[in-house]
Amino acid sequence: ADIDVVIGLDNVEKIKDRLSMLLSTPVVSFKDNVNGVYRIMPTPALDGVVDAAVAQIMPMIVTNNDRSARSPKARKMIRGKPEKIPRPSNAFILYRRHHHPLVKASNPDFHNNDISILLGKRWKAESSETKAYFKALADEIKAQHA
Repeated sequence: ADIDVVIGLDNVEKIKDRLSMLLSTPVVSFKDNVNGVYRIMPTPALDGVVDAAVAQIMPMIVTNNDRSARSPKARKMIRGKPEKIPRPSNAFILYRRHHHPLVKASNPDFHNNDISILLGKRWKAESSETKAYFKALADEIKAQHA
Protein backbone atom coordinates (compact mmCIF):
# COMPACT_ATOMS: atom_id res chain seq x y z
CA ALA A 1 0.00 0.00 0.00
CA ASP A 2 1.09 3.57 -0.61
CA ILE A 3 2.38 5.47 2.41
CA ASP A 4 0.16 8.46 1.62
CA VAL A 5 -2.86 6.15 1.82
CA VAL A 6 -1.69 4.38 4.99
CA ILE A 7 -0.72 7.42 7.06
CA GLY A 8 -2.44 10.18 5.06
CA LEU A 9 -1.06 13.12 3.10
CA ASP A 10 -1.15 15.40 6.16
CA ASN A 11 1.25 13.09 7.99
CA VAL A 12 3.50 12.82 4.94
CA GLU A 13 3.65 16.64 4.95
CA LYS A 14 4.48 16.63 8.68
CA ILE A 15 7.34 14.19 8.09
CA LYS A 16 8.55 16.32 5.21
CA ASP A 17 8.42 19.50 7.32
CA ARG A 18 10.26 17.87 10.23
CA LEU A 19 12.99 16.53 7.95
CA SER A 20 13.34 19.96 6.38
CA MET A 21 13.73 21.57 9.83
CA LEU A 22 16.18 18.89 10.96
CA LEU A 23 18.37 19.26 7.87
CA SER A 24 17.86 23.04 7.52
CA THR A 25 17.28 22.59 3.80
CA PRO A 26 14.24 22.36 1.50
CA VAL A 27 12.73 18.88 1.27
CA VAL A 28 10.54 17.43 -1.46
CA SER A 29 8.17 14.46 -1.28
CA PHE A 30 6.87 12.53 -4.26
CA LYS A 31 5.91 9.11 -5.53
CA ASP A 32 8.73 7.64 -7.61
CA ASN A 33 6.81 5.40 -10.01
CA VAL A 34 9.99 4.32 -11.79
CA ASN A 35 11.41 2.67 -8.67
CA GLY A 36 8.06 1.94 -7.00
CA VAL A 37 8.77 3.97 -3.84
CA TYR A 38 7.60 7.15 -2.13
CA ARG A 39 10.49 9.55 -1.60
CA ILE A 40 10.96 12.22 1.03
CA MET A 41 14.34 13.77 0.43
CA PRO A 42 16.33 16.99 0.46
CA THR A 43 16.39 18.93 -2.77
CA PRO A 44 19.22 17.28 -4.73
CA ALA A 45 22.47 19.19 -5.16
CA LEU A 46 23.37 18.54 -8.74
CA ASP A 47 27.07 19.34 -8.68
CA GLY A 48 27.58 18.37 -5.05
CA VAL A 49 27.36 21.98 -3.87
CA VAL A 50 24.34 24.10 -3.11
CA ASP A 51 25.30 27.72 -2.77
CA ALA A 52 23.51 31.03 -2.50
CA ALA A 53 23.27 31.37 -6.28
CA VAL A 54 21.40 28.08 -6.56
CA ALA A 55 19.11 29.02 -3.69
CA GLN A 56 18.23 32.26 -5.47
CA ILE A 57 17.56 30.50 -8.76
CA MET A 58 15.31 27.75 -7.34
CA PRO A 59 12.27 30.05 -7.03
CA MET A 60 12.48 30.64 -10.79
CA ILE A 61 11.42 27.05 -11.33
CA VAL A 62 8.13 27.22 -9.48
CA THR A 63 7.13 30.79 -10.26
CA ASN A 64 5.78 32.11 -13.53
CA ASN A 65 7.96 34.21 -15.76
CA ASP A 66 7.34 37.95 -16.10
CA ARG A 67 5.41 37.60 -19.33
CA SER A 68 2.78 35.38 -17.76
CA ALA A 69 2.64 37.59 -14.65
CA ARG A 70 0.80 40.26 -16.65
CA SER A 71 -2.95 40.15 -16.53
CA PRO A 72 -4.69 38.30 -19.37
CA LYS A 73 -6.39 41.53 -20.43
CA ALA A 74 -3.05 43.38 -20.61
CA ARG A 75 -1.50 40.59 -22.69
CA LYS A 76 -4.48 40.57 -25.05
CA MET A 77 -4.23 44.33 -25.52
CA ILE A 78 -0.48 44.17 -26.18
CA ARG A 79 -0.65 41.46 -28.82
CA GLY A 80 -4.14 42.00 -30.12
CA LYS A 81 -4.67 38.23 -30.04
CA PRO A 82 -6.67 36.09 -27.67
CA GLU A 83 -4.70 34.78 -24.71
CA LYS A 84 -2.89 31.49 -25.25
CA ILE A 85 -2.05 29.64 -22.08
CA PRO A 86 1.37 28.00 -22.48
CA ARG A 87 1.57 24.36 -21.53
CA PRO A 88 3.52 23.57 -18.37
CA SER A 89 7.24 22.85 -18.57
CA ASN A 90 8.44 19.25 -18.50
CA ALA A 91 11.17 17.88 -16.22
CA PHE A 92 14.04 18.59 -18.63
CA ILE A 93 12.89 22.16 -19.30
CA LEU A 94 12.78 22.82 -15.54
CA TYR A 95 16.25 21.25 -15.20
CA ARG A 96 17.56 23.40 -18.04
CA ARG A 97 15.93 26.56 -16.66
CA HIS A 98 17.54 25.85 -13.28
CA HIS A 99 21.04 25.15 -14.61
CA HIS A 100 21.32 27.56 -17.55
CA PRO A 101 22.24 30.63 -15.43
CA LEU A 102 24.84 28.59 -13.53
CA VAL A 103 26.48 27.32 -16.71
CA LYS A 104 26.35 30.79 -18.28
CA ALA A 105 27.95 32.34 -15.17
CA SER A 106 30.81 29.85 -15.19
CA ASN A 107 31.20 29.90 -19.01
CA PRO A 108 30.33 33.42 -20.23
CA ASP A 109 31.60 32.69 -23.76
CA PHE A 110 29.14 29.81 -24.27
CA HIS A 111 26.24 30.47 -26.63
CA ASN A 112 22.74 29.24 -25.77
CA ASN A 113 23.11 26.38 -28.25
CA ASP A 114 26.32 25.22 -26.54
CA ILE A 115 24.65 25.43 -23.13
CA SER A 116 21.67 23.42 -24.39
CA ILE A 117 23.95 20.68 -25.72
CA LEU A 118 25.92 20.57 -22.47
CA LEU A 119 22.81 20.46 -20.31
CA GLY A 120 21.26 17.77 -22.51
CA LYS A 121 24.31 15.58 -21.93
CA ARG A 122 24.25 16.32 -18.20
CA TRP A 123 20.54 15.46 -18.03
CA LYS A 124 21.16 12.08 -19.66
CA ALA A 125 23.90 11.37 -17.10
CA GLU A 126 21.89 12.51 -14.05
CA SER A 127 20.88 10.08 -11.33
CA SER A 128 17.36 8.72 -11.19
CA GLU A 129 16.83 10.68 -7.95
CA THR A 130 17.60 14.00 -9.64
CA LYS A 131 15.42 13.16 -12.62
CA ALA A 132 12.64 12.05 -10.26
CA TYR A 133 12.90 15.36 -8.39
CA PHE A 134 12.43 17.42 -11.56
CA LYS A 135 9.69 15.04 -12.75
CA ALA A 136 7.85 15.57 -9.45
CA LEU A 137 8.29 19.32 -9.81
CA ALA A 138 6.92 19.16 -13.38
CA ASP A 139 3.97 17.05 -12.20
CA GLU A 140 3.23 19.60 -9.46
CA ILE A 141 3.30 22.48 -11.95
CA LYS A 142 1.16 20.44 -14.36
CA ALA A 143 -1.41 19.83 -11.61
CA GLN A 144 -1.54 23.57 -10.86
CA HIS A 145 -1.97 24.23 -14.58
CA ALA A 146 -5.01 21.97 -14.91
